[in-house]
Amino acid sequence: MKKTLLLLAAVLFVSPAFAGDASVLGRGFLSLMTVPVYYWYSGEYDEDGEYRDLGDGELSTNYASLGLAASYSPLDWVGISALWVPGVTLASEVDVDLGSTSGADIAGISNLSLGAAFQLIGSKAPINSERFRFTLTPGVKIPINNVDFEEQYENYLAGDDVTVVNLDKRVIGLTGKASLDYVISAKWFVDLTVKGAYYPGKVDYKDYSFANYGTYKYKKLLFGVDDNPEMTYGSEFAVEIDPHFSTFLGLNAIFSLNCPLAFEYVGDTTMDGESQDDANWLLSAIPGVSVVFIKTPVPLVVALNYGQPLAGSKVAASHTLFAYLGVVLKL
Repeated sequence: MKKTLLLLAAVLFVSPAFAGDASVLGRGFLSLMTVPVYYWYSGEYDEDGEYRDLGDGELSTNYASLGLAASYSPLDWVGISALWVPGVTLASEVDVDLGSTSGADIAGISNLSLGAAFQLIGSKAPINSERFRFTLTPGVKIPINNVDFEEQYENYLAGDDVTVVNLDKRVIGLTGKASLDYVISAKWFVDLTVKGAYYPGKVDYKDYSFANYGTYKYKKLLFGVDDNPEMTYGSEFAVEIDPHFSTFLGLNAIFSLNCPLAFEYVGDTTMDGESQDDANWLLSAIPGVSVVFIKTPVPLVVALNYGQPLAGSKVAASHTLFAYLGVVLKL
C-alpha cells in the first residue's frame, strides 16, 4: 500500500514543477505551447530523509509524455490559462514483480488545470508599481480520464500489460497560487510563489490503484468480504523561490536563465476518515534556460528545464526533464 502511495505521489510531483511567476502576457496576447516531459526515478527518501536505491521489483519508474499549455490575456492585468501536463503518456515502465508475464506501466491521461490570473500590483495593474508584481491565481483541476482497475485486473489474469496507477487524481481539485516578483533591474527579477490544492471528493479504495483493487478482489474472493472504504487525497502545498535573468541576443532573440528552488508537500490520505500517515515532501532545484525568437513571423519560444531532487521524506527521488515549445500571438 505505502509503495503504491509513493509511486502516485511521485507522479503527481511533476505538475508543481511548472511554476510561472507574477507576470501576465498583456492585453490581446495568446501563447500556445507543447510540453514534452521525461520523468524517472530509481531511488527514494525514507521517513527519516535518508536516500536509498530501489532494488529489483521496487517500483523504479520512467515515462515520457506530451502535454499542452495555453494562456490568453483579455486585459493587461488579467490572464486565463489551461495546463494539461504531463498530458498523455507516450511510453512508460514500472519495475514491479506481478508474478506473471504481465508488464507494468503508467499509461493514462492527466487532469486539466484551468486558472485565472489577476495581477493586482504591476506596471499596468490596478495598483501601479515598476518594482513589484503581485498576482493571485485561483483555479480548478478537472479529471479527464480514469484507469479502470477491474479491466487491468483482467489484463493481469490474461498475462497482458497492466496499468498499475492513475497518472493523476480521480476527483476535482481546487487550486490557488500567489506570486510576488521583485524587479531588481531590466535583466533581473526574483519570484516568490506559494500555491496549494485541495481535493474535496472521495474515491473508492478499489479505484485508487491496481494494488488496492488486487487487495479488494482477494478479500472478496477468499473471504466474501466487500471491504471498499472511501479514500481522500492529501492536500498539496508548495513554496518556490526563483531568480530570473534575461538579456537580448542581438536584435533577434531574448535569452533567459532561471533556477527555482521548490519545496512541495502532500498531506496524509485518509481511509474512512482515518489518516494513513503517508504525508511526504520533496525539495528540488529546477534550473532552466529559454530563448524567445522575436524576428520570426510569430515569436517562437523554446525552453528547457531539469528537475533535480535534493532532499525529501517518504517520496521518490524523482527527476524531470521538460520543455516548452510554442508560439506567442497578438490577436
